[in-house]
Amino acid sequence: MKRLSLVLIAVGACALIIPNAHATLLFSDGFNYTSGDFLGAGTTTPPWLLQSSTAGAQLSISTPNLTYPGLQDLGGSALTVNSGVASDRGYAALSSAVTSGSVYYSFLIECTALPTGNSYLTALTPSATPGPNGNTTDAIDLYARNLSTGWQFGVRTTGVSASYETTQLSLSTVYFGVLKYTFNGSTPTAQLFFSPTPGSTEPGTATVTLTGIGSTVANISNVGFRAQATAAVGNFVFDNVMVGTTWEDVTQPVPEPATFALAGLGMLGLVLARRMRR
Repeated sequence: MKRLSLVLIAVGACALIIPNAHATLLFSDGFNYTSGDFLGAGTTTPPWLLQSSTAGAQLSISTPNLTYPGLQDLGGSALTVNSGVASDRGYAALSSAVTSGSVYYSFLIECTALPTGNSYLTALTPSATPGPNGNTTDAIDLYARNLSTGWQFGVRTTGVSASYETTQLSLSTVYFGVLKYTFNGSTPTAQLFFSPTPGSTEPGTATVTLTGIGSTVANISNVGFRAQATAAVGNFVFDNVMVGTTWEDVTQPVPEPATFALAGLGMLGLVLARRMRR
C-alpha cells in the first residue's frame, strides 16, 4: 500500500509538472483589471506604473478581451491605446533584467482607428523610467503606419529606423506578433515575426530583421506602452502580452485534450495518495 501511494504521488507530480515544464516567462498579462481603469491607476497598480499623469486615460482597460486561433488565452480584458489627446507611457517591470541571449515579446493587436502617420506603440526597455522620447533608448519598438486602406506594423531599435512587414492589415481584425531582441555585443539584432503559428518552432527567417545596429542597450528590464498626442498614430487594442527568453514561452498553444487528461490524472493520483495515507 505504501509503495502504491508513492507511485501515485509520483504520477500526480509528474502529470502536473509536465504541461508547464517550459514556462520561464519574465512577464505575462491578460489585463484582468477593472474596465475603465488605466495603466498606473486603480486595479492595474501593480504591476503597471505611469510615467506621468497627462494621458493615463489614453491607456485604458477595455472589454472584450482579444483571442487568436490556437493561442492560449490569458483571459481578462484588454488594453486600449488611444492617440490624439496627450503623450504618456505606462510600463511594468520584468521578473528579472536580461543582459544576454534573446528576449521574446508576443502580443495580440487590433487596430480600431487607422493611423495616418507612423509611430511606436509598445516596447521592451532598459530602464524603469523611460525618457520623454522613449524610443531613443528602447531596445526594441513595435511601430505602426498607414498603408492605403489598411495598416502595417514594423520594428525599430536604437540607431536604426523602423522597417515594416509588407502585408496590408485590416481594421478591427486581431493579429498575432512576436518581437525578438538578441544581445550580440555592439551589433544586436531586432526581429519581427508576423502571425506565426502558436506552438510551432521558431521560423528560420523573421518577417523583418534589423542587423548591424552599431549600438546596444545594457539590459531589458521593462515592457511599456505609449499613448501619443497626435491622432495620426491611430487607435489600437492589445492583449495576451508575454515576455520570455525562449520562443516556446511566448507562443503557447491552446492545451491539447491529452494535456487536460494528464493534469486530471495527476490530481486524481494526488487525491488517492492523500486518502491512502489517512
